[in-house]
Amino acid sequence: MGYSEKLKNPRWVCYRLRNLKGDMPIPKYERPYSFYIDNRTESKVSHDDYTGSGYDRGHMAPNSAILLNYGQMAQLETFLMSNITPQTSELNRNIWEKLERKAREEISQDDTKNKEIKAVYVITGTIFSDNPEKLESGIPIPSHCYKIFAYQKSYRGTIKALAASEKDEPTTLTPDY
Repeated sequence: MGYSEKLKNPRWVCYRLRNLKGDMPIPKYERPYSFYIDNRTESKVSHDDYTGSGYDRGHMAPNSAILLNYGQMAQLETFLMSNITPQTSELNRNIWEKLERKAREEISQDDTKNKEIKAVYVITGTIFSDNPEKLESGIPIPSHCYKIFAYQKSYRGTIKALAASEKDEPTTLTPDY
């Protein structure tokens, strides 16, 4: 993860999704009640900095994918404010959620014989204008967000990539094998 103290926002995160097809049932843990200040940062952004802003606290590394791949302790780290960026509800609860589900449930679980996907690397980032709009608390709002999915079919296959911004419709993202 890369975090900008000046922008009080994560600039990018990268995580690996392994092929979970056939693995044990999904563990169920309750989400934390709120998000937490990341004391490793100087900016000390808090949960309350977003309250009443009209923006969601959008995860860069999604809690469900991290839970499935790395366990409960890692999942809890996704609720640190250093992993959060201002997102519209349309982006956070619709477009991003669909993209994350597609990566987790479709792309990462392709078991085509001799062309199995062993892992998908997801890079999610923010882009800011020169003079970004800000929340009332002073947190800059990204002008754009993006996701890149990189994966390889089998150990010797060509590396493939898909990219999407918040303007793309997730259902149209079809890997070109």
